[in-house]
Amino acid sequence: MILAHGGQEAGYIFYIDNGKLFYEHNNYGQSIKFPPVSLQPGKLNIDLNYDALGKRQGSGTLSVNGKQVAAGQLGLTFGGFPYEGLDIGKDARSPVSWDLYKKYGVFKYTGAIKQVKYVPGSPAPDAKGE
Repeated sequence: MILAHGGQEAGYIFYIDNGKLFYEHNNYGQSIKFPPVSLQPGKLNIDLNYDALGKRQGSGTLSVNGKQVAAGQLGLTFGGFPYEGLDIGKDARSPVSWDLYKKYGVFKYTGAIKQVKYVPGSPAPDAKGE
């Protein structure tokens, strides 16, 4: 597990299994998965650009080392703050993916994670702001 944000109620995870990168989005019980991406050994820069589209919908673009590898509709990321918080290198609380938890448990990452960075994007066009 590289990163787990949220839990069984909603959230998303990035993980590597058998040399492939996986991204899974838990849209309030509906699992949305991007196709697995085969990886080459070495340093990886993994980016997910999430666009809030409005009407409680969103889309994402996944890139590895600057190359787009997957994209698609993701639904709502969170309607409020996630109860389970953010885990780096494991999914130690309520699992975002029960299937993955049944297979690996907490699923600790054994490599090095140099940085996790969040950059806020634009709010959805129909977001109520102040």
